[in-house]
Amino acid sequence: MDLYNLKKGEKGIIKGFKHKNIPIKLLELGVLPGVKIEVIFISIFCDPLCISYEQSCLVLRKKEAENILIEPVNEKKDDAKKKYKISSFGKS
Repeated sequence: MDLYNLKKGEKGIIKGFKHKNIPIKLLELGVLPGVKIEVIFISIFCDPLCISYEQSCLVLRKKEAENILIEPVNEKKDDAKKKYKISSFGKS
């Protein structure tokens, strides 16, 4: 799945890139594999879109977003894991 397929408010983790010719500025700005992102805004014609990651926001063109491979994140599962970690931390 690529970043362009995410809807507003959905989150994902960057897994890689489709093509090797990635703009170096994206890498320099921290758009790297393993980074968790959230789509916070999609323009009226679906180009560009704005993402949030690690306390930063970045606007990407459709062409750039289609090149970024992501794994969608289900927030409900993450919340359940956080609750479990907190409760197990208090017991030990």
